[in-house]
Amino acid sequence: MYLKKATKEDLKTFYTMSIQKHIGKNLNTKSLEQFENEYKDDITTFLCVIRDGSIVGCIILVEEAETVQLKRIVIDEKNLGLVGSEVMQLVEEYCLRRLGKDRLWLDVLC
Repeated sequence: MYLKKATKEDLKTFYTMSIQKHIGKNLNTKSLEQFENEYKDDITTFLCVIRDGSIVGCIILVEEAETVQLKRIVIDEKNLGLVGSEVMQLVEEYCLRRLGKDRLWLDVLC
């Protein structure tokens, strides 16, 4: 499993994954147009989680002065419970190696 920078074409997958039934009311639904607008932002990074050649998850990171915000993480329903820990390790490595940041944060809604 690995992370790859999303292309503009991958944004359709981001949208499709974000409206899966298991997401429910836990995540604000965004339109494809909203994802496209965020994608243009220089401080925002869209990443695809690749497993066995397919996209199984989507991640949005936002760089801040000293930190990185994990703005969104969505895992395909078929991979729930299988990849979360490994994905988080990959995100941490990405932030350290690619973004040069050693602080990652997120908001959690309960």
